[in-house]
Amino acid sequence: MAELELTPNSMIGIISSNPPDKPVVQVLGIKKISNNDANKLDRFRLQISDGTNKQPSAMLGTQLNHLVTENLIQKNGIIRLDKYLCNVISNRRIVIILGLEVLSPDIGHVIGNPVTLREEDVANVATGATASPQKGAPGSPAAAPPAPAAAPATAPAVASVVAKKSPENQYARLSAASRSAPAARSSASDHYNPVTMLNPYGRWTICVRVTSKSPIREWKNDRGSGKLFSVDLLDSHGELRATGFNESVDKLYDKLEVGKTYVITGGKVKQANKKYTHIKNDYELSFDDSTEVELTEADNSLPKYNFSFESFANFEKANCGQGTNVFVDVIGIVKDVGTLSTITIRSTNQERSKMDVQLMDKTGLVINLTLWGKEAEDFEKNGGAVGVVLVAKTVRLSDYGGRSLSGVGSSVFLINPDLPEAHALAGWYEREGSDVSAKKLTVRQASGGEQRIDVSAIKELNLGADPVKADRFAIKGMVTYIKKENCLYKACPGPECKKKVVENGGKYSCEKCKTDYDTFVWRMMALVGLSDATGQVYVTCFQDQAEMLVGTSAQELGEMREKNEGQFNQLLNDANFKTWIFSCRAKTETYNEESRVKTTAVSVGNLDFREENKRMIEQIKSYNS
Repeated sequence: MAELELTPNSMIGIISSNPPDKPVVQVLGIKKISNNDANKLDRFRLQISDGTNKQPSAMLGTQLNHLVTENLIQKNGIIRLDKYLCNVISNRRIVIILGLEVLSPDIGHVIGNPVTLREEDVANVATGATASPQKGAPGSPAAAPPAPAAAPATAPAVASVVAKKSPENQYARLSAASRSAPAARSSASDHYNPVTMLNPYGRWTICVRVTSKSPIREWKNDRGSGKLFSVDLLDSHGELRATGFNESVDKLYDKLEVGKTYVITGGKVKQANKKYTHIKNDYELSFDDSTEVELTEADNSLPKYNFSFESFANFEKANCGQGTNVFVDVIGIVKDVGTLSTITIRSTNQERSKMDVQLMDKTGLVINLTLWGKEAEDFEKNGGAVGVVLVAKTVRLSDYGGRSLSGVGSSVFLINPDLPEAHALAGWYEREGSDVSAKKLTVRQASGGEQRIDVSAIKELNLGADPVKADRFAIKGMVTYIKKENCLYKACPGPECKKKVVENGGKYSCEKCKTDYDTFVWRMMALVGLSDATGQVYVTCFQDQAEMLVGTSAQELGEMREKNEGQFNQLLNDANFKTWIFSCRAKTETYNEESRVKTTAVSVGNLDFREENKRMIEQIKSYNS
């Protein structure tokens, strides 16, 4: 039988400017507060006691609801408050419990004779006066002898908890300071609420540094349209994601700059959706009409970044497949810098710059990191080169090509930063790292990012046999045949339509648009034969890919066929015997009850002789080993 003791006077301490750290209290009651909104979680209100006084309003954070539903927190049970704060809501003091540990379930009785704190006692605590005793309460003239501050209790198989006053709870002290003087803030960061302690209750003010800012994104669905952006905020305690919509974009986007420090008040604090954020915080902030942002130079003590570097050795067994959302911070030596290229994003049909960079850490493992947009375009301008130290914060880890990394909107990249880890890595590479035999975690990527294979491997690996999921791959192939018949068709001139039109009495009818047009546009869909040293494959090339192969637009080619068929044939013949990098997809399709594998070119890229030389050298080395 082990003895448990409650933390003396913790109820008064919680509401004071010097609250106890991790007080041990007893649960006297649990009440479920149902929510009429089906999209929001129910909440639980606890009544807690220190054996002398009790607090009837202690709200349990929704992330702790399972402790009640799983019957771990029980009436008359003993808990330790690991993280909490006290807010004033409608002139009532509400304790918000954000973290706790259950020390014992129901012990079978109430410890001591606790009474509810009165508002006058709370006021006395705030002014430092002695609380007036309540009639019949411990310490009153009618109470003889006085009841002990904390009565002991017993519970089986539970370790003893020493009842002593612990060091002050910094988080609760900061919260108390922000409540007592909301209009009189000093420049010191400890006069603001830590971002790790924000919750949906009460007022708050934070002093934070902006570490990243996303571009403005527009959205449109059945419910309407709008725009949004997000920023990652950092203080000395942790990080917080904040998002602004519509009017907040106009109000705050230009005002918030990466690297600068701001005092922020107002906004909606809500539970974070872990599916869309990498930030390690249970809550996130949405800017609204009440949000006020003020630039400050007063506090330069805030860190610029918060890194948590991962070893590349942890990536080999990491669960980072499709559907996962894994973000990491890495630091490595740049072993290779690929060429800057441009690809078309299928979902938006927009072009985007990309560059592949090979990174190595002290484990001797090398992984591919893909940079996008401006980060790719400016990498070499900013000093990116083989041998430099590159820090990449918040990059996505995936199983693409084995294991690979990719930048996202909130990623941060630093070249040769002034960090102890960077200096240590550079010293290691200079002493011995440059001679280490590296092992690659990423299969070298082709123009569209797919694994490069030979033509013969398409059949050997049975690619495209799955009628549900398409296989993606890349090949280096020479064009040996373009089928001239039916490589062009008359298409709908509508801006979003590519369907074939039917000529009817001088009009061109589109069945999809249900519209008759006076004219049409030429579009290409060509069957192309590709060959390498191992075999031949026929690939369907649509408009963009076919135009790249023949070197002219479909419209010009169609007009040429009608006016000068000889020139048309010569142009297609001239397209033969040229080598390209093809990103392809293969999938089984069924037509007239006959199934066959159809291979389609997703993109076509020029041959990069520098990259091809590197590839062949690596192949030769692999043969020698």
